[in-house]
Amino acid sequence: MRSLRLAPSLALLLGCTHAYEDYFATNHPERKPEDGCPGGGAVPDRTIQPWSKSSQYACFIHAARPEERRDPKAPGDVSTAIENAKTLDVVYGDEARIITSVKSNDYSRYVGLALSGGGVRSASFGTGVMRALHDLGILEKTGYLSTVSGGGFAAAWMMSFHDVGDEAFAPCDPASPIDMNPAYLVEGGRRRPRYALRPPLDTLFRPGSNYRYHLTQHGEYLGYQHGHNSQSQLVLTIGKSLFAFPFNFVFNDLLGYDVNTGPFRRLYRDGIDGAFLFNYTSPGRDDTVPLRALPMSCFGPSDERPFWIVNMTLSLIDDHGAHHGRVGDAFELTPLWGGGTSVGYVSTPRRWTEDRYREVTMAEPRRTEFLPWSPTAPRPPANMRGADVYGLDRDNFWMSPSYAVAISGAALDGHSLANGTIGDALLDFYGAGVGYFVNGWSPRWWPESRFTLEGVGERGLFYLPLPLVYPLVASHTRSSDGARYLLLDGGVFDNTGLYALVRRGVRFIVVSDGTQDPVNAVCKRSYDADRPWRIDTAALGQSFSDLRNTEILLRTDLGVSIKWQWDDLCPTFKAGQLLEHPHAYVMRGTIEGLPVDDSGRRDTVHIVYVKAAYVSEGQSLKQNGFLDVTKANDPDFANDPTTNQFFSEDRVASYDELGYQQIGPRTEGLCRLATSWRAFCKESNDGDVDDVTTAAGKCAKLEFVDVARCEHEAPPAPSAPKAK
Repeated sequence: MRSLRLAPSLALLLGCTHAYEDYFATNHPERKPEDGCPGGGAVPDRTIQPWSKSSQYACFIHAARPEERRDPKAPGDVSTAIENAKTLDVVYGDEARIITSVKSNDYSRYVGLALSGGGVRSASFGTGVMRALHDLGILEKTGYLSTVSGGGFAAAWMMSFHDVGDEAFAPCDPASPIDMNPAYLVEGGRRRPRYALRPPLDTLFRPGSNYRYHLTQHGEYLGYQHGHNSQSQLVLTIGKSLFAFPFNFVFNDLLGYDVNTGPFRRLYRDGIDGAFLFNYTSPGRDDTVPLRALPMSCFGPSDERPFWIVNMTLSLIDDHGAHHGRVGDAFELTPLWGGGTSVGYVSTPRRWTEDRYREVTMAEPRRTEFLPWSPTAPRPPANMRGADVYGLDRDNFWMSPSYAVAISGAALDGHSLANGTIGDALLDFYGAGVGYFVNGWSPRWWPESRFTLEGVGERGLFYLPLPLVYPLVASHTRSSDGARYLLLDGGVFDNTGLYALVRRGVRFIVVSDGTQDPVNAVCKRSYDADRPWRIDTAALGQSFSDLRNTEILLRTDLGVSIKWQWDDLCPTFKAGQLLEHPHAYVMRGTIEGLPVDDSGRRDTVHIVYVKAAYVSEGQSLKQNGFLDVTKANDPDFANDPTTNQFFSEDRVASYDELGYQQIGPRTEGLCRLATSWRAFCKESNDGDVDDVTTAAGKCAKLEFVDVARCEHEAPPAPSAPKAK
């Protein structure tokens, strides 16, 4: 009977809630027409791009109109090239200017590397690809690095500080990286750096280096301690989860306050930090610890390193303004800002300060233009802190690679966008997810609105205990107006990292794809003596699922499509032939008609797609035979399931070497890469790529590339069908 008496009161309360939200729905701050892209007009001191969802499509570059594709000089009010150039300058102009200044050339801003998701498999493969690009001289010319999930592991290893010791950190400024102009102290007649520096890439990638050795020893990164300590660590984590379960059930499942409870986030994050964002603790380098949580602004570009983009997914499962067929949107963290087109962007902190939990707040908020308050539950009591409950009073912890890389790989989460399964419900109930809730920054949650009628009402409704019916309140929803944003695995939106580069107008892109895919089966034997392998169209339709998803996003959002040279994937060797290098699963692709300036150049996007795959039939190597041995011992090699995040030393080394042998010096894959690279240099610099005195020639010059040999050994074109 008591529940029946409460029903009318609850109905009245919810009715008032909806009436309140309807009243204020038309009173949100709206953008003016002149504020839209590409006209500029960011929200002052908060975002670099307007927050309103209605503007997200206007802030994309797009394909040229049909008449412009026929005639680049076709008359019109404003050409697509000019529109795209203005859009790129408004949204990504600061990035481009920083890249141009640190790289000292005009084309690096148009060069990008994408490292796909796939856990430790893609991380190991990606380090090999980066090592090959470094040996060729392309990595230093790369302006952008876009990573997802496991690709972020490899990027963290390359972009991080590993020899900090007792050195202090300089104030982080992406426009003036300290490792380009180090300051020195003189002590005892000897110079030492005043601030911590990142190791040079020659040292990082050197054969036998401590840094590469560390990677091979941490393939089982989730159990990063040794022997019994690793087992004890897992048991302790399970015990902590049982302790945190009541807190998660009450505050998240029952009341919907979206607090990051549960120790599995800590286990996952610490494992990644210990394996990839590590710091040597002594000159003897006999032990390592995770690097302190530094803001992303400390990991800016330099003359050797690119501008890093960590890709995540923002859950919009309750947002009526989102794409009807999508329940998530791209969400990025860069050295300059974090956010996405659905919610806008906030500045990345420039300084770090220690937090009593784990050094997770990194800035004085007044100096970083970031919101310092938290609309969620206050800090947990002292007796709950052992359960790794993070109720921070400042919510910029996620703006550090220590957290962002883990979020980018948060594939296991009960709040994932594949809601409706029993597994998701159990993960949610138990608090075993690894996704993160962060404070939203819709204008209704700005500090200035605290004492307004709308602000008081929103906060009151958020904190008001509404067991089980809280999803009916807008501030609790997964939307751009929610009090909390849910960030998940970047692979939910785009698992290749390609999308973030194309939308920035990048003209030459290398994609390292370490995702799980049955690519080995896309080629079948043929009876053509000149070309013994051919594409199996039936098998092709069952492969490259992540790549095809990215193509759909590009076609929908930008109006472009990718033309692939699928025959590049098929081997050219004959049965019984001993090979110097394994067959290269390297494929070339192009996007036509995506102009980014009005010079008539840079209209084509050149893509070199490098796939983690290994021929299982008829391939024998003269050297690096351990790849063959690995394949013989494990038929799943190069296609290990993503659920396997416990790689042995030989497995890490095998994937690393496979990535290197795909496009490394004197390989078949290098010839394909060099062909696309030379075309890009010619288009970008409008000159003779064979003349090293010209800008085009300097751009096109690569180490270990014999152009004549590549042209001579190019696979023959498919023969014409015989007449019947």
